[in-house]
Amino acid sequence: MRGSKTTLVASVPRQMLLGRLEEALDRPATNAERELMLWLCPPAAELRRLPAARGLLGTPWDDVDRAFGAEVGFLTIGEEGAVAVSVDSRVHVDPAAHLDFRDGIAATLAKLVAVGVRPLALHTVVHGRVPEKDAERGGLRAAIEGVSAYARGEGVATLGAELCFDAEYGETLVVDSVAIGWCDASSLRVAGRRPVAGDRLVAVAGRALDRVRRDLAASEVPFLAIPTSSDVPLRAAIAAIGDLGLDLTPEGHDPAHPDRALEKARPDPTRSILLVVPPSAVDAVAHTAAVHGAMLAVLGTVTSEQRLSVGSDSSAVTVLPAAAVREPLEIPSVRSEPDDSGPGDDLRLEDLPEPDDYNDALRRMLRSPNLGSRQELYERFDSFVGGATMLHPGPGGGTAALRTPGAGRGIAIATSGNPRFTALDPYVGFCIAVCEGVRRLSACGAEPRALVGGTSFGASHDPDVRKRAEQGLAGLRDAALAFGLPCLALTTSPAGRDDHGAIPVTPGLAFLGTLDGPLVTPWFKDEGDVILLLGRSREEIAGSEFATYLHAALEGNPPWVDFGAERAVRSVLVNAIGQGILKSARNLGPGGLALAVAASCCATPEGITARGARAAIDEGMRPDAWLFAESQSRVLVSVAREHVVAVRELADDVELPFSQIGEVSSGVLEFGELIGLTLDELVDIWNGALAERLGGI
Repeated sequence: MRGSKTTLVASVPRQMLLGRLEEALDRPATNAERELMLWLCPPAAELRRLPAARGLLGTPWDDVDRAFGAEVGFLTIGEEGAVAVSVDSRVHVDPAAHLDFRDGIAATLAKLVAVGVRPLALHTVVHGRVPEKDAERGGLRAAIEGVSAYARGEGVATLGAELCFDAEYGETLVVDSVAIGWCDASSLRVAGRRPVAGDRLVAVAGRALDRVRRDLAASEVPFLAIPTSSDVPLRAAIAAIGDLGLDLTPEGHDPAHPDRALEKARPDPTRSILLVVPPSAVDAVAHTAAVHGAMLAVLGTVTSEQRLSVGSDSSAVTVLPAAAVREPLEIPSVRSEPDDSGPGDDLRLEDLPEPDDYNDALRRMLRSPNLGSRQELYERFDSFVGGATMLHPGPGGGTAALRTPGAGRGIAIATSGNPRFTALDPYVGFCIAVCEGVRRLSACGAEPRALVGGTSFGASHDPDVRKRAEQGLAGLRDAALAFGLPCLALTTSPAGRDDHGAIPVTPGLAFLGTLDGPLVTPWFKDEGDVILLLGRSREEIAGSEFATYLHAALEGNPPWVDFGAERAVRSVLVNAIGQGILKSARNLGPGGLALAVAASCCATPEGITARGARAAIDEGMRPDAWLFAESQSRVLVSVAREHVVAVRELADDVELPFSQIGEVSSGVLEFGELIGLTLDELVDIWNGALAERLGGI
């Protein structure tokens, strides 16, 4: 029944987990043992072991290291150090609680703290439906304020919280968070001490966990840190202690009720880390924690026996073999053969009526909550805490840039992931998400170096949901390999109730790049500059904002993906930026060409004059397809008139379609004879769209 509290049941992983337990016990498991096994190894978390995910994480890279089950990743940057990233992906299905993002965000930061990395910045992407009630809108506003206050309190820059709306999510919210940090070469990947029998497992809870860990390292107190934000903290602890065991006897535990020991040993993932320390060091750790206002609790003792025991009374002890918990589950493919249903019926342009008034069509598109300016949202955040931020995603066209401490290296971060494309075809949808992330980095002048993956989906007990999740992960794997991008970190997050099987398979991806040259920004600069379109435009409207928002049509096949064309686009951008001839560059994504041109006019930082544009209509296409289709492998650039020929030659060298579509102007946005809006009206609609739909944020 909808709204009932049910336990997540992932049938295949659950059966395999319990089978592995009974094989290790060599007897039928008791109910207490089965419950403990499923508590420590949630079946949903095991879906990260799907073959496509293993393939994504299994490729070796010389400059990549991972920790904590691939939830934290390091990317070495030259000899200076490494970018460290952590990722957290959560599906919130409780309407009363899903507007509180704090847990996932705090958990994302805690993962970096646990490996000794100071977080520099945070970026969050939220997928859900447009709030329909005042209570929902008020809750969203409160959540945004909470995210801002929490990050500011931790001294971390908030690069943004992108909002992606789709009615398919119903009351569900999908929240993907990525934290970025930096560690210099002297502290890169320094391993903690190896645990020995007799060590204590302790939890330190408080706000200043990074300072606690820093002071412990400076005092040479021996310890091993474990993030409580892993799939399950105690499972992470069991994995960290290697071939040893653990007696879980937390302080205050009632031996007559071993199940209560689990609750006492469940650290708050938002403000705690686990440490394994020698017994002689417990007091020193407690003192260090107290100095920073944190508290310490002893949870258990490392033993020489390879088992996990809960409780201290022999008549009420639950024991599991440590190996049954520690070893990752290798889940077979849900369905490895191609889908025999063939491609679905495509959505053809002639199926949709052509707009009677293109001015009105553009106004309506600009008012889409997925396309309008996020400036009012970004103003809620402090993007410049710590002084590392060079560019935030508002004017950056979905791309932000940081400068690393000490080394001063430029790092670009871009996000992407359109759930409408994955709803039509998960494999192609994830390929498109990777292509768009690479284009966004390339357009700002960054070299794409790695990606961070968050994948969310419906109830994992549903075979069709698992199949679509694996198809999406396979697309992510193949696209990443096509661009030579390692996956630094990966999470898979199913819904927490089994009546939410219908939400789209949602890609929450972030991409990291290095900036060794100038940072290219996406807004138009000077009147008279020439506007160029790189890439081929097609009448591809399935999954587009035009089809779904204006025509309520979500069907057909996603746009064509061509990795060769994507590499050609990148080649032209790299060479043009290297020659210093690009004034601006913007990826063509949601909303198509018209929205890219409009954003290039309107999305400028404070103090920068907005520009207009006069652009042509392609006579060989229906105008609405030319304006709003979302064909891939396209970038909009502007250059001084004397550099047009140079860009054309670069495009010809790689056989990339090239179009001179207009020029930067002042005062108006025009597309041929079909569209003519004053810049003042355009800016007002652009900046007010989100507040208009959400009732103010």
